[in-house]
Amino acid sequence: MFSGEYVKKTVSKRWDDFDGVKIQRDLYSAFLIMNVKNDLCEIDSQRRLDVRDKKLLFEE
Repeated sequence: MFSGEYVKKTVSKRWDDFDGVKIQRDLYSAFLIMNVKNDLCEIDSQRRLDVRDKKLLFEE
């Protein structure tokens, strides 16, 4: 589940699992950067959900 909580991962952990969907760390970082607010300090959660729901990046 996407909780919005920051969890630091080790460099060796390349993959993560979100509700059964495996996501590569660098791709997920790019996804978050794509959805950052103009202040560059916060993720736009609604935009992130809209993009995810449209399956523009992650396919089942």
